[in-house]
Order: sequence, then structure tokens, then C-alpha cells
Amino acid sequence: MFQPGINSSRFNSLADAHTICRRDAALQNLCTDASDASCPFKAFLATTTSSARDVIAPQHQSGESWVRLDGAPVGTSAADLWSNQALLTSLGTVANDGVWTGANSPTENATVASSCANWTSGAGSVSGTAADANNAVSEWFGASSVPCSMAALRFLCVEDVASP
Repeated sequence: MFQPGINSSRFNSLADAHTICRRDAALQNLCTDASDASCPFKAFLATTTSSARDVIAPQHQSGESWVRLDGAPVGTSAADLWSNQALLTSLGTVANDGVWTGANSPTENATVASSCANWTSGAGSVSGTAADANNAVSEWFGASSVPCSMAALRFLCVEDVASP
């Protein structure tokens, strides 16, 4: 789990965000190339048709906990990530690091109003739900509604693979 070096104005769909995750994973040598088949990283974002959890294949949604790139586990099991309860550690490693989520819970679909018009708008007059990636307390996923023009916000990338 990591945050790519990209802001919200540089992606226009969930598919674009997935591509950004794969590209950044390849740049960090987390996979050999950025193609979909060989680099299983995806954006952890809700859309109007799916929750953030839904971007992860169902067979990969259980088992051991997700970990950050520094090896710190974020929960005691994968289910902790879906519970929206307090985590063992925050998802982020950078101070004051806001991330787009699109919903108040990782198991909720986004609405047009909570997802920057389903990730198609970077306008200040449109809003999206974001979280503080350094927050490990309950309800960590959807902390606030912010204008979609907040260029400093990023999103989380997760590796869609089975637990060891």
C-alpha cells in the first residue's frame, strides 16, 4: 500500500488512477513493468458503481493484514481495512497527507457529490470525500469533504494479490 506522487487534477477516472498506481509501482521497482497483467497495483478509490473494497478481487479481500511499503501492518487481518474501525497504524508515512477516498467507508459506493463527479472533475465548485492518511482512528476512511481543486491530495494504491 502506497501513495503515488500524483495529484487529483491528473486523473479523470478510476481506470486512469489504476494506471497511475501501476506506473508508480513500476518506477519504485515493485513490479517489472506497468502493464495491467504484470503489475497488480490498483487505486483504492470508491466510484458511483463500486466501493474501494471492490477494486480488490474478492479472493484477496481476506487473510493477513495489508502492509505499508515500510512493512508496517495496518491491521491484524485484511478485514480490519474494511471495518472502518481503528487501525494498528496509519496508512500514510508523510505528515499532513490527505488522500481521496470518495466515500465515508471502504465498503460504501461513492456518490457523484462525494467523488469529484465520479473522478471526472477537478473544479473547486465540486467536492469529494478525502481522508488523512496519517489517521489510524475509527472512521479513518472518509474524514471530510473538500473541493476537487485540492491539487495536493493523492490517493492510495494497493496491491491486489493473495495474502501469503
